[in-house]
Amino acid sequence: MNPPEVTTVRALGLLVTGAAFLCAISAGAQRAPRVLAEETIYAYEPANNGAGPMWCYGSTCVARVGSDVFVSGLETIPGAKPLNNTRWVLHRRDRSGWQVIHKDQAGRTREPCPIAALRGGWILISTNPTLTPIDTYGGPARPEVVRFRASAPSLSPDVLLPVWQGQPPFTEHSYRGFCADGPAGSALLMNIEGHSAQHWSFLDADGRWSASGKLVFPMGVDYPKPEPIRLCYPVLALKNRAAHILAISDIIEPIPEWRAF
Repeated sequence: MNPPEVTTVRALGLLVTGAAFLCAISAGAQRAPRVLAEETIYAYEPANNGAGPMWCYGSTCVARVGSDVFVSGLETIPGAKPLNNTRWVLHRRDRSGWQVIHKDQAGRTREPCPIAALRGGWILISTNPTLTPIDTYGGPARPEVVRFRASAPSLSPDVLLPVWQGQPPFTEHSYRGFCADGPAGSALLMNIEGHSAQHWSFLDADGRWSASGKLVFPMGVDYPKPEPIRLCYPVLALKNRAAHILAISDIIEPIPEWRAF
């Protein structure tokens, strides 16, 4: 029997992003990245559900609070069937190295779970637990935001339920985006509704989901077969309540000649 395929998640880019951007001491010198460490964070067994640890590539799985770096990892649940056969795991690196400090013991999900840091030492993880029985292939899901104290992340977190416009039928295919304006203490979550729209919900500095709405997908009228231009896994940026969004058009190229090429 062949050994199971294992994907190792390395920290080269993660630690450069989270901890190692240093500017030169001399005045006027150019900023330049410097790698301080390259470490293995965790190993991952493929879940064969169409997603993986970096599948939410529009949103980060790395956050930093002070000198500690936090990584939202993904773990395949032994014996669980796809699609919802993984769970999020929170890793922290402090002076003693990497440790697993929390994991979801109850929920199951398909995609990785982006992370963000807010002022006051809060860590937020965007989760999307399924609402289906354990042997069900797919179905409805409920977007949540799990909130930890960075100073005590092993304690039970708060679970925040975003407020949406209407009652969108979300599933395990969230194709979501998540970001924060850390200094302002706010966050933005987007979650897809099929082929029609990305719904958004805004978490303000008072901890309230005080605004929500949706971005209806434009129609690709010049496609060989006209269809909505889906915006999947959007890259989000939030600053002083202004949101900026960049997203790919879809998972499948709609123009046959381009797809064949």
